[in-house]
Amino acid sequence: MSDYRLVYVLNPAAGKGKYLPDARRAAEEAHADAVHITERQGDCIDFIAETCLRDPHTHFVVYGGDGTAGEAATGIMRAGAGSQAILSIRACGSGNDFARGMKEFPPPDGEDSRWLDLIAVNGRYVINIMNTGFDCDVVESSERLRRQRQIPNGLSYIVGVGTTLSQKKVFSGSLKLYGVIDPASSAVHDEEIESKFLLVAAANMPFYGGGFKAAPAADPSDGLMDVVFIRDVSRMQFLSLVGGYRKGTYLNTETLNPYPKYRGVIEYRKCRTLRLDGASRVCLDGEIIPTAGIHADIVPKAIRVK
Repeated sequence: MSDYRLVYVLNPAAGKGKYLPDARRAAEEAHADAVHITERQGDCIDFIAETCLRDPHTHFVVYGGDGTAGEAATGIMRAGAGSQAILSIRACGSGNDFARGMKEFPPPDGEDSRWLDLIAVNGRYVINIMNTGFDCDVVESSERLRRQRQIPNGLSYIVGVGTTLSQKKVFSGSLKLYGVIDPASSAVHDEEIESKFLLVAAANMPFYGGGFKAAPAADPSDGLMDVVFIRDVSRMQFLSLVGGYRKGTYLNTETLNPYPKYRGVIEYRKCRTLRLDGASRVCLDGEIIPTAGIHADIVPKAIRVK
């Protein structure tokens, strides 16, 4: 990759900046062409997009968490450089679920990188997972717990689940799924579901929430998003099932059917497009933004990750 510029992008908010000295040293030892420290939310998007417009043949080494990884992917795609730029993520955020998932999907034999799908959501690109409903509330609660009570990253999401469950909210929504794949026959169909939802998620990778394997059948290079949705359930029922949801053992990953204990509660699909009306906000790789509706489309083999 001698013809590629090497650019390091560092998010000082990730990991409270503890990694910065090591990251700077790594950039120096690698003879990086540039080092950029982000200054605000969205700065990573802008910087990477501008850099790619000047020279799309750039290898970005990005230090941050899932949100920073999603911003980096968005910057590359906004510049139209998905087929040219290369992205490396050095995980140092609060959840690091993208990096956790990548351990299950190493580059093909003989390759030093792999092509990944992305999920295009309302003008942004998701590299790990999009979620709404209960999950948005949990992300908000866990972030508050980390800031105010200094609860460790691995524990804050679990505590956030309990805190959010005590004030459980559902929303009435219309969920439309297009290009749904039947794993038994490979037939394709569309679905429309009107319901009260506890949560809806569209995943590119298996993990979120600091290790919850919510989408155990997800493959970031299969050209499909994995949609998980839970309808309204009682608190006691949720508590009895959350262990299997966390471990990813609720699902038969070959048939995509939940095991009997979870049927009628958790539903799982692989599809190409999702439309959801009724949600007021959405969480994109850990970043919560308001929304009047969610439009999500899979972008197959969108970027190269090393």
